[in-house]
Amino acid sequence: MASDPNTLAELIDEIHWLSAELKRRTALRSEQQQVLLASKGLLNTLAEQGPRTVPAIAEARNTSRQNIQIIANRLAELGCIEFVPNPHHKKSDLVRLTLSGTALLKSSTRQETAVLHGIAAVINPA
Repeated sequence: MASDPNTLAELIDEIHWLSAELKRRTALRSEQQQVLLASKGLLNTLAEQGPRTVPAIAEARNTSRQNIQIIANRLAELGCIEFVPNPHHKKSDLVRLTLSGTALLKSSTRQETAVLHGIAAVINPA
């Protein structure tokens, strides 16, 4: 790769465009509302790590507890996650993925894979 600042700036612009396009095309959807990309990240965390408290999820995702609580509440309303009693902490429930959340995550992953294959087909490696 050339060390020309203009070439580097063009590459960064293209990366930003590709990232935004991927996010736009792969945002999860439900019948009632669009679920944000951050929600998919929370669903992925639960799928990979199992039930966790909101503070533990926030720490794993390097974000605030309040941010995770807002996303978790939205996902709970959609039936994608549920709050269950935590045997180790009376005040901090565990957040657990539901079957509906697992199905939504799998559907999104299939959609994302299809989009990636479509993008890969038109990218011309230099």
